Amino acid sequence: MSNRSRTLPALVLYLSLRVFAGYGSAAEITVDLETAYHLGDSTSFDRKKFITIHSAPTENDWQGHTDKLDYLTDVLDVTFARETGSLAWALTQLPEDPANPGHVLFDAMKRDADYYRQRYQNHPELHKYAKNTDLVVAAQVHPFWADGTLITPPDGSKPWALANAEATAQYMVYWLNMFTGGNGPPRPQYLEVMNEPLYALLKPGSDVTPHEVFVYHNRVAAVIKALNQQVLIGGYTTAFPDLEKDNFAEWNETWKDFIDLTGDSIDFHSLHLYDFPGINEGVQQYRKGAQLEATLDLIDAYTRIKHGKSKPFLISEYGSQLNDWYDEPWSAYRDWLCIKAINSMMMQFMQRPDQMLKAIPFITAKAEWGFNYTQTNQPYFWRLLRHENEPAEQTGDWIWTDQIKFYQLWSGVRGERRRITSNNQNLLVDCYVDGNVGWIIVNNLVPNREELEVSGLSRENTEKLIFKHLYLNDNAPRLDYLPVSTDQNKFTIGAESTVILEFHLKEPIAPKVNLKRERHYSDKVVQPIKANETITFSFKNLPTEGLREAKLRLAVDRPHGTSLKPLIEVNGVKVSHVPSLKGPSQKERLSVTGVIEIPCDPATLSTDTDIKVTFSNEGGHVSSALLDTIRTTKASD
Repeated sequence: MSNRSRTLPALVLYLSLRVFAGYGSAAEITVDLETAYHLGDSTSFDRKKFITIHSAPTENDWQGHTDKLDYLTDVLDVTFARETGSLAWALTQLPEDPANPGHVLFDAMKRDADYYRQRYQNHPELHKYAKNTDLVVAAQVHPFWADGTLITPPDGSKPWALANAEATAQYMVYWLNMFTGGNGPPRPQYLEVMNEPLYALLKPGSDVTPHEVFVYHNRVAAVIKALNQQVLIGGYTTAFPDLEKDNFAEWNETWKDFIDLTGDSIDFHSLHLYDFPGINEGVQQYRKGAQLEATLDLIDAYTRIKHGKSKPFLISEYGSQLNDWYDEPWSAYRDWLCIKAINSMMMQFMQRPDQMLKAIPFITAKAEWGFNYTQTNQPYFWRLLRHENEPAEQTGDWIWTDQIKFYQLWSGVRGERRRITSNNQNLLVDCYVDGNVGWIIVNNLVPNREELEVSGLSRENTEKLIFKHLYLNDNAPRLDYLPVSTDQNKFTIGAESTVILEFHLKEPIAPKVNLKRERHYSDKVVQPIKANETITFSFKNLPTEGLREAKLRLAVDRPHGTSLKPLIEVNGVKVSHVPSLKGPSQKERLSVTGVIEIPCDPATLSTDTDIKVTFSNEGGHVSSALLDTIRTTKASD
């Protein structure tokens, strides 16, 4: 491994004309370091939630690479966050209990657990990574779904199959309690009942229904909760949710039914969210931007209506699908497709930190288990490590893929959130301060480069400014790390790129004002749109003391060519607005779907507020209506 791996000069360090091109009007990015900005109960950036990897340090992929593990943990402060192989692998090694057919033999499991723990003890070099480990574990569909899939133990005992959901749950909780914790590897905090079950089970010709899968989740959760009160249980770990599909038929058959059925048996909602930058030879279908917001708002809003409280999200995979680049050798450009999606979606998840247990980009280690030896002889696509001589051949030392640049970009970011705004909705912004060091973060959702003008930093109090920019250059991700003049306030951000402006202050700035954003829920979801017919959304018990700002989040799904500009009335007062959906074009999706954000005059809100929505033409639905308010609060709030 190169000596560069432990220092940030592994990033590109050079002076660049790309810092500011100086043409056209610049987007205004305004920072207020004297105002603390709380999102619900979240006051700061939680790296364990967001700077994560879909891997565990105990995986075989990391054997012989403690230098790389040290770089990830000690330099980049990455958290190992998800592992989906151990549960299934351990089960395949175990015989059936002859006294209880369809259940695992407990004595054999205890024997294997003792060996597993001892093996961990025999590798003390791994123990220091426990501090950077906060795992989600997930069961694969087979052999856990009790459909007769055979387990063939290597000891020669007869093949067998799990009997039912209760047998599956019994094995899972035994594994959690016996294989992990104590003197073993860290015990996972989160368990997904199955990984992407509908994607695997609802194949053509299958008679499995989504409802059966959701009942199975309930049965598994009941057994586990009786025997382990620590682990949080989630589902249904959906792949590619398009809730608006077929006039929300998919919503009714999947997430709505799941929420109706599971109630308190499930602790968190688990999803996988991916962009499609190229599918079916060039079709682009993006989830980042408004469509992602509509998906999460609907699940959140209906959960609140049904059960009287929100339920946290765990995004256990997200990033980019690579359909048009499948079965091809590794390329830096394909890594870019993943990085650009991850940065955008993470910035959106970061606006829901009070609702997020964790968000895990789908970046694995070597993923040798995904190497396609039989057909294409090509490696897995979503990897952090590759052979040095790829793409020409699978030889040479293991080195980082370009996906490491995601973690290098975000290295160091920490601290308390400060107020920051942008006058361009396609530029996602955030700001954090830790002592006298801070970070202004801007992500560009769209495929056009933009000019930025940043205000709010005092020239007199700023002693150092560093411009970090992750963008596409010559079909490869490039990460610039550029010291710039403290007088500079104009910068260029590349298409679908991310800028982090790191500033060092001579004197720390303590907040003088405390703002808190709160999210409020209306009384209905998925309302059909009929021409000139009013839909009324009611909001109860709104706090109005200290109210500074308000914004209606109206999630719509409409046929192409229909209006996105409804007439809005808040307690009888008409609201003027210019509607648009943030993010890339949706012209290649089946319909236009997303959240329209409509500023409202806080003076029009009351404790009980009615918002009326009327479209002039027919078609589609309003899927949810949420109201964000920003209030001045006391420091203790």
